[in-house]
Formats: sequence, structure tokens, C-alpha cells
Amino acid sequence: LLLNLHAALNEVNRPLADSVRNKFKAALVDEFQDTDPVQYEIFNKIFDHPDATLFLIGDPKQAIYGFRGADIFAYMKAKNSIDKTSGFTLTTNYRSEPGLIQAFNHIFAQIPNAFIYKEIPFDEAVAVQIPNRPELKIQAENSSPLQLWFYDPSESLSAGQTSKRDAVKAAIADAVADEITRLLSLGRNGNAAIAASPLEEKDIAVLVRTNAESRMVQEALRKRNVHSVLYTTANLFASHEALELERVLLAIAAPKSINRLKAALSTEMFGLNAGA
Repeated sequence: LLLNLHAALNEVNRPLADSVRNKFKAALVDEFQDTDPVQYEIFNKIFDHPDATLFLIGDPKQAIYGFRGADIFAYMKAKNSIDKTSGFTLTTNYRSEPGLIQAFNHIFAQIPNAFIYKEIPFDEAVAVQIPNRPELKIQAENSSPLQLWFYDPSESLSAGQTSKRDAVKAAIADAVADEITRLLSLGRNGNAAIAASPLEEKDIAVLVRTNAESRMVQEALRKRNVHSVLYTTANLFASHEALELERVLLAIAAPKSINRLKAALSTEMFGLNAGA
């Protein structure tokens, strides 16, 4: 659909662009860092016009990671094409801990071109304005907002591990799960709290790079009886739950099939053992 629209807008006569522009005088693209080159050219061809306005809102530092097809060069191209007087930067963070922002500012301000490209500068320290924001306190003391952990390269491989990479990933998952278990235990004992509320599972999030790493961390938490919910970019239809639901639906669709009925009853959602 995108490629067809892009091709249609590239024709000599541009009635399609005129038609869209007549209907919508302005466009606002939020999360613009997730825009790929084709999408950007579509918006640009339609709204780069004296009778139209195009607002682009985004964070180039997020484009670096390539989420949802984001293209950092599309962002740079867009930034370089606008009138310099039309660009604005948000310099206040209303979400994060002041100490965390301070720590990141200190790290990234150490070297020029911290993000490689001069089009993505780190030339302004972000201010934090969150009055009376409750902080995490562990045993009545404020917790350090940024901590760095280091892996000991002298660690030997465990059973079933075939490479140092496997060992490192397993060690990280176990360390994260151990720390979460420790914090939750402190929360239950009244020694870890956010404001007056004891620290709970819902207060904790683990960010990883891949679906496999998320499953590894969840499995480490499961072994420690810590409940968790997985947010993943994996295919929903390839999940275990989708397979079980398919078996139930197949049995409903063919109620006279004993094999399908047995397959449906064997799923975890019915909680039956083999004898039952």
C-alpha cells in the first residue's frame, strides 16, 4: 500500500496530492523517529506546499534502535530540510527520576558526538521538573537511580552452556531475577517502598533487546516464583496460548470428532490430567 501510494505521488501530474491537501490542511506526525524513508517522502510530497503545514515530532535517539522500521537517515533528511527557525527542542523531562537524568547527562556529555552523527547532538542537558514525585526508598534510604553491573569474564561455563555468550546471557538473567526477588522481599517486609506503597511486581520493568532474552528473564523469574507479564514483538499466532485456543476452536467447529475433543480437553486451560 505504501509503495503504491509513493508511486502514485511520483507521477508528473499530482492530483492525488492536491486532493489530500484540499481535505487536510495540516498533518502532525507524532513519534516521527519511527518513520521510514518511503513514509517520509509520502508526507513530504503531500504537505511540502505553501498551502499546507507539516509538523514532525520525534526523538532521533530512539531512531538509533530501528524500532518499527525506524530509519535514522530519514530523520536526518527531514531535520536538514526544515527551516531552522521552525525547529523546537523539548528541554524538560516530566517522566524520569531527576537523579537518573542527571546521571545520563553526565555520561553522554563526556565526549563530542556521543551519538556518532552531528545531526543528533547532545548539547543540552535536559532539565527535570517533577515536584513532589515519590522516590524509591530502600531501607529508608534513596536508591541510586543508575547502577552499572559488570560480568566477571573468569566465570566458567555451566552444564548445557556451549559458549561464553550463553554463559553471559544466563548470568545476566539470573542476576536480574535475583535482584528483583531481593527487592520484592524487601517490599513485603516494609523495607522497600515508593512513597507509602510497598514495592510490588507491578512497579518493576525489565527492558531487553530480543524476544529470546525476554523469555530467558521471564523463565529466571518463574524459577523464583515471581509472576510476570511478557510484552513482546513476537508473532501472537506462534504463541503456546494461540495453539491451545486453536485446538479448542477446532473441537467446537467439529463437535462429532472425538480426536479433536480430546485434543481440546488436553490443553492447559481445562486443567485435566491424562486420566481425566
